[in-house]
Amino acid sequence: MTKHSVKKTKTKKHKLNLRKTPTIPDSPPASIRPCTLVDEPAGSSPPDKVSSGLPVGEPWYGAILRKSSKKPEIIKPSSLVERKKSQATKTRRAKAKPAVEPRAGIPQKEIWRYFQGERLFAIFALVALVVTTLFWATLGARANMNNSDQLADSYMFESWHTFQKSHFPATHTFLLKWPIFIATSAFGNTDTSIQIATIAVVTLTVLAMAYLAWRIIRRPVAWAMLVLTLALATLLIPIQASPTTLLPVNMAMLTTRNLEYIVYILCLAMIVKTVRLRSWCFVLATMLFGLLFASDRLFLPLSICASLAFVSFGFIWRRVELRRTGFLCAASCVLALALALAIAHGLGQFTGISYIETASPYAIASLRDIVLGIVYSLLGILTNLGVNPAPSVLTLRDWPSEAIASFRGVAGIAHLAMVCAGLYIIITACRRLWRRRRSIEKRPFNSAEQLSLLLLASSVAAVASFVFTNHYYAGDARYLTITFFTIFIITATLLRGVKLRARWVRDWTALVAAALVAGVYVAYAGYSDVVAAQNQYAMRNKAILQILTQHPAGYVVGDYWRVLPLRNLSSGSQRVTPLQGCTEPRSVLSSDAWVPTEGESFAYLLTLDKGQTDFPPCTLEQVVSRFGRPNGSVVVAGTSQQPLEMLLFYDQSSLNGGKDSKVNVSSFRSANLTDLPKGSCSAGTVLQVVAHPDDDLLFMNPDLSSAIEAGLCVRTLYLTAGDNGGGAYYWLGRQLGVETAYTTIMGVRNGWQSQSVRLESGQLITASSPRADDRITLLFLNLPDGGPSGHGFPATHYASLQRLLAGDVKVARSVDEQSAFTREDLIATLRQLTDHFKPNEIRTFAPSPFIDFADHSDHTATGFLTTEFIQFYQPKWTEKLSLNTYLGYPINALPPSLSEEDTHKKESAFLQYATHDNGVCQSLEDCYNSTAYGGYLQRQYTLQQYESSLAPSE
Repeated sequence: MTKHSVKKTKTKKHKLNLRKTPTIPDSPPASIRPCTLVDEPAGSSPPDKVSSGLPVGEPWYGAILRKSSKKPEIIKPSSLVERKKSQATKTRRAKAKPAVEPRAGIPQKEIWRYFQGERLFAIFALVALVVTTLFWATLGARANMNNSDQLADSYMFESWHTFQKSHFPATHTFLLKWPIFIATSAFGNTDTSIQIATIAVVTLTVLAMAYLAWRIIRRPVAWAMLVLTLALATLLIPIQASPTTLLPVNMAMLTTRNLEYIVYILCLAMIVKTVRLRSWCFVLATMLFGLLFASDRLFLPLSICASLAFVSFGFIWRRVELRRTGFLCAASCVLALALALAIAHGLGQFTGISYIETASPYAIASLRDIVLGIVYSLLGILTNLGVNPAPSVLTLRDWPSEAIASFRGVAGIAHLAMVCAGLYIIITACRRLWRRRRSIEKRPFNSAEQLSLLLLASSVAAVASFVFTNHYYAGDARYLTITFFTIFIITATLLRGVKLRARWVRDWTALVAAALVAGVYVAYAGYSDVVAAQNQYAMRNKAILQILTQHPAGYVVGDYWRVLPLRNLSSGSQRVTPLQGCTEPRSVLSSDAWVPTEGESFAYLLTLDKGQTDFPPCTLEQVVSRFGRPNGSVVVAGTSQQPLEMLLFYDQSSLNGGKDSKVNVSSFRSANLTDLPKGSCSAGTVLQVVAHPDDDLLFMNPDLSSAIEAGLCVRTLYLTAGDNGGGAYYWLGRQLGVETAYTTIMGVRNGWQSQSVRLESGQLITASSPRADDRITLLFLNLPDGGPSGHGFPATHYASLQRLLAGDVKVARSVDEQSAFTREDLIATLRQLTDHFKPNEIRTFAPSPFIDFADHSDHTATGFLTTEFIQFYQPKWTEKLSLNTYLGYPINALPPSLSEEDTHKKESAFLQYATHDNGVCQSLEDCYNSTAYGGYLQRQYTLQQYESSLAPSE
């Protein structure tokens, strides 16, 4: 037989044998396994025959065979072929439609197991991140809008002239953001442009963080959970260290580090990816490092410390990849430092700007300060993560009680959620590192882990510099912001391989979603606290601008933190000069173009109370001894006796003027009436008692001009401020207008100086006189204007002279809120002034109108009060005090009485006054055609002249 015939015969015999009834052996063959519900573990023995309930002598598997068909299934060759075809079909279908592999730890039935569900979850997290970022960034941009550090850089780019004379701090020039400053300046440095720029920068920073997390994790569910945590953390970071300070914490300010951290992380990531020095990653990282070092020198020691730490641990742990990354980072930093110095030098040569090396305020801390620094650094890290329950507490002893109290209400929910997030991340990280400690020792660190370690070393360096230097620990949490980015990157790295359970994802998402709602409330409450704390300064700034509207000054000179917000509030129209110390122009974050030139007027803003910064307040003695006696002052906050903030006007002085140590500062604050100089009045003295500033110009002129030309001393008392119920400080412009008009009448421009004068009864009035000329004195009581009818105005609680004399009002407060007068106080004031100046003649209004044309109620009240005073007053220096009364509004119904020359003099003086009072006519055409002022300018009538005009002619 041939070989093939033998094989065929064997095959045929085999087929025949399959049809025979098989003989059951005593023990099952090795290839046959019994069908059980649970596979037996390997090495197990057959069950005991007795204990299994089987008949004695029957094999243990006999029951299974007996329950099956008596004739076992015969497997035909055709059946084998069909089974192979069926199996091949299933395999092809499986290849054509691959199954979605379930994520680690997530059950197959969960919706986010599928791609569509994961994508929706990730989109939801991203939307929540963007919405919350826009919300807190808007609040932060508004709250930090009046921070001078927010404004100075943008203002230095307002023009090429200003930029060329600018002084930038060498430590942080913010070169990286110069294009943003230029853009905001192009739009006028308005609140809107700066806020939009701030929100855009913050949003870009947060989105960049989310993108970095995705590049590290690349798992939608884990990434979405981290993004939701990021949204909650940024929402709970306070705007400022404390509402009473100007020290920002979150990233919602244009001139703070936000994008800089992203650029720093990007540089480190490229260093980690660098294979050789000539690679584009190394070159680009070096260029970005150079730009970053030129923008902010803080990142130079951070990167150097990170590279040294990597080199050291690379040798200690014998890790080649750590040594390589450390050497590459160090080489990049050295080259970048040279590049940064070249950039700074080139910009200085091309533009003319200067870099000021400011002395570091951080000295080496003592042992006690180091302990405080450790505690405050821990609290600062918690604050930057949004988990500090009492971030605004600046004293350690108050922190425990405030922290316990904060875990209540809506804010407590948000903080508890963030605490839970922190604990969960820490526990997960520790467990994972403990499980993988051996594998980590054997395998090299990947890129994400190296980036995390570099940031961790940088954070350690930042914390060390925070702890071991002496500074304001309680408010300097912003210097630890890098820890926020570091912990975020480390968390993303740890989440790469963490197995997430569906229950964890569901519970965590629900918790964070609820906390986000509570976090919105917490963020807005913090914003409201900041606004409330800044409200007093906002009110002061508005008052200052109103004062400057009525008493213009070329520049406002003062503390850097106070004057720059004034410029912002005035939309850039008010020029300012920030000072360092109390008397010298600021040498950093300023421009020489902001310093007044010779002869330009300025107003010194003197802040006497503790402000929102840690700079000591200046004193009046320092200012007066440096710039001399101001020609006028206005109390912005406080009282004349205890002012909190004042404006000192230097109308004809120079910021570089000489010192004046002879000024009696105590008398400048408030002098007694006896301290007022009387001057040489041998020709006689005239005391004018009128109702409003401009009454003497309209109704007692040209007699006023004649008295000044004749060499008489003229003292004019203005009972009311003439505010007419209008805006605040409108009356201040009227006072300045009267001074200008008197200067025109005198024909000498010596400038004026004013001061507060205390009467015997304690009230304060303002006395103003020309410099080096004591013959003229203007006295302002600043009582409220009563209006033509005498009913008063709501702004002054309907007080008026008419109602005060009638007894309807017992006390009338001055519009500057410095004094209050009763009817008896007014008569006593007239007596004191008369005794001090000893006038030969008193001029006032006629007590009542004598024609049908009605007069102003304040005019008639002034006339009644003065006439009553004269009736019961007998001076000692003269037998009889002359009294002349003038008509007010009624003269408009009388014939013109002045010559052309007198009319011209009167018009010139009044138009000079009008330049400071927008409530009167501003030109002769307007005066004669549109108002009644033209009639007043052509007339002057005393009561005697009026009565003479009524007498029949002979």
